Amino acid sequence: MRKATRAICFDVGARAVKAARVRESGPTLVAAAPLPSGSVRDGRIVDRAPVVGAIDSLRRELGARGTSRAAILAPACAVGVHALDLDGIGAEQISEVVRFELSHRIAGDLAAMIHDFDVRGGKVVAISADRSAMLERSRLLEDADLVPVLIDVDVLAVSNLFAWNEDGIVILTGHEWLSILVLRSGIPHMLHTLREGTGAELQSMLEPGLDERAAELAGGAEPARADEARELGRAIDRLADGIAETVRNAVSRGKIEPKRVVMAGGLSLLPGIREGVADRIDHEVERIDLSLPATQKGAAPSMLAPVMGLARRFQEGEA
Repeated sequence: MRKATRAICFDVGARAVKAARVRESGPTLVAAAPLPSGSVRDGRIVDRAPVVGAIDSLRRELGARGTSRAAILAPACAVGVHALDLDGIGAEQISEVVRFELSHRIAGDLAAMIHDFDVRGGKVVAISADRSAMLERSRLLEDADLVPVLIDVDVLAVSNLFAWNEDGIVILTGHEWLSILVLRSGIPHMLHTLREGTGAELQSMLEPGLDERAAELAGGAEPARADEARELGRAIDRLADGIAETVRNAVSRGKIEPKRVVMAGGLSLLPGIREGVADRIDHEVERIDLSLPATQKGAAPSMLAPVMGLARRFQEGEA
């Protein structure tokens, strides 16, 4: 497929909107804009105006014109990943068979879901998604005078940043949700999301005053006092326990032996969290270290990993 030479990509999180602009030449441009608390909750848009305003502001900041091609990420909590064994099924029958298979895997009304699939390495990876959540993301772009061309999944986009050919795990820590993606022989196999191991959980562990600094601490700020450092250390240990348990469960359910584990998201910047998870699962945990132009508004590379992964999909001609 021909590579997209121009596009702008967005990741709408609970705390901020992140953007990456793919250009005809030169590096990808990135930026982030904060959102008022409560604008996004449980992966859904609660207050549209500030979200649309942030998207439009970032579009202008990165120099994208109105009516530009745009892509946006959906949160993993709104989708499911299904690895299907469809050996012997002809290409013209795959769509029908995928829908049949999903009808037996999805609880609730299948009409309320949309699905897509991809064939990788001879395997079929099907994605089921909440229809209203996907329409919601698309309309955000339209309201900002952009042309929606792609909706992807945040943790799947992170996996785009690596060349996978082995069993592996992608850990994405958000403010509200922890997402664990299992890859088998480099192909997405299973997705698990839960509330533990998140920025919100970190805040709930910290005493008043320090919890207000949780985002700064997750962004790499140093604790101001020894007692802050001790309290933060205890919270990191508890977070590492929960994340490691979730990874072990995913490894068991996915029946894999991971050769690679990577971690992205704001919490991956907490001092000691990556090492704590690694010690508990007996695997090295790589932190995403992107080579980026100077970021704006304090967005750290690990927080930008999903939107950069989406941009990479355009750059490699897969969108």
